[in-house]
Amino acid sequence: MNLMNDLVETEPFSFEEAVEKLVWVDVIVEEYESIVKISVWEVVPRPIDESIMGLRWIFKVKHAADGSIEKY
Repeated sequence: MNLMNDLVETEPFSFEEAVEKLVWVDVIVEEYESIVKISVWEVVPRPIDESIMGLRWIFKVKHAADGSIEKY
C-alpha cells in the first residue's frame, strides 16, 4: 500500500501540476524533442470546416522490481 501512496504523490494529474517539478519538465522536454526529431506530426493551417484533434499528456512512473523509480 505504501507503494501506491508514492505513486499518488509522484504522478501529476495535469500538465500544470507536472511543470511545477523539474524532473517532469525534463521528461516533457525529452519527449517533445523525440517527437520533433522523428517528425511524428507537423503543424498545418486549420481548415475552417474541420474539427481539431486534441491531445493529453499522461504522466506515469515506472518502478523496478525492488520498488525504486526506474523511469519517469
